[in-house]
Amino acid sequence: MKFPYQNESCFPPEDELRKQIRSGEKIQPWACRYTITYPLNSNVQLAGLRLIKHLTIISEYQHMVTNYISEFLRLLTVGSGETKDHILGMLLNFSKNPSMTKDLLIANAPASLINIFSKKETKENILNALSLFENINYHFKRRAKVFTQDKFSKNSLYFIFQRPKACAKKLRVLAAEYNDPEVKERVELLLSKL
Repeated sequence: MKFPYQNESCFPPEDELRKQIRSGEKIQPWACRYTITYPLNSNVQLAGLRLIKHLTIISEYQHMVTNYISEFLRLLTVGSGETKDHILGMLLNFSKNPSMTKDLLIANAPASLINIFSKKETKENILNALSLFENINYHFKRRAKVFTQDKFSKNSLYFIFQRPKACAKKLRVLAAEYNDPEVKERVELLLSKL
């Protein structure tokens, strides 16, 4: 595959990006499309992920990313620690916005997504994943009557929340194996809410 932009300099530096966002400039809509197609964990893919993570802080830009959530969830299962960090940051931004809950829940999610709760992950990534699941779970429960099974595919993120026992089992293993009191406390907090 030929890539239109061969290095990370095609994406604006973070300080320039902040200026563009503050001034209301349009950010290029190609960022998501190209970012998911670049070689996994490459510098240019990481630069694109940084850009998208910063964009999703502002709810007006979140709609640009909704068509690519499934791809980002797939990258989350195969990427490096840094790739996971940027994707989790982006998804965490989404999960704070109640109006984006459905977009997250309808996204196709690999079954291996639950493996983000592994002692092999960094503490920051585990804490971000726990926050992501807490936020989605909170909004999901508040609007449960709106979300009916017939609107979601069997591969959607929705079904992870419909099978809390599998998620809880993985979280209990994490709590038992991970030697950090903050992680253990956050796991117990999430378990109490599932």
